[in-house]
Amino acid sequence: MRQHHGSIVTATLSRSSALLYDPLWQAGRQVAEAEERREQQMLIVSGLAQGSPARAYAEHVLGEIDRTIVLSRMHQELIQTLLGDQHGAVVDWTAPTANGSSMSVP
Repeated sequence: MRQHHGSIVTATLSRSSALLYDPLWQAGRQVAEAEERREQQMLIVSGLAQGSPARAYAEHVLGEIDRTIVLSRMHQELIQTLLGDQHGAVVDWTAPTANGSSMSVP
C-alpha cells in the first residue's frame, strides 16, 4: 500500500511541477489570483466610510486591481493564441491559493 501511495504522490508532484513551466496555466492562475485580490479589496472598500480618504485610496487600489485583471486576461489570450490548440479545448485552472484553498477559473 505504501508503494501505491508513494506513486500517487510522485504523480501529483510531477503534474504540479510541470504546471509551473506551463505559461498558459500560469497566466490563468495570475488572472484567478487577481480576481481573488479584487474580491478582498471590495470587502475592504465596503467597510470604509463613504467619502473618507481611506475609502478613496481603497477605491484607487481597486481600480489598479481591475486594470491588472484586464492586462492579465489579455496576456492569457495572447498566450492561448500563440500556443494554438496545443493545450486542447479545456484547460484546468484549478490552483492552490496563498491560504491553501483552491480556486478555479473557467
